[in-house]
Amino acid sequence: MACGVKRLLRDELAAMAHRAGRQIAFHAIGDAMLERVLRAVEKLDNPQKLRHRVIHCMIGDNAQYTLIYQTWVDGKPVYQQK
Repeated sequence: MACGVKRLLRDELAAMAHRAGRQIAFHAIGDAMLERVLRAVEKLDNPQKLRHRVIHCMIGDNAQYTLIYQTWVDGKPVYQQK
């Protein structure tokens, strides 16, 4: 089951901000929205450079949290099931 509400996320907007040297702070609650954020950032050229953030990063799955912490996104806060 995927949950989350899409407020505003466009790959083109993320790319435009990244190219302009702006750090992006995505709001994402739910595994569906976290997946959209991760896929949008994955498409950017050298996303590690700006260390984009996911705000309210919760209700995801362990694979998503692992990707967030091992790659290029700073997730604040992350609530993870143990």
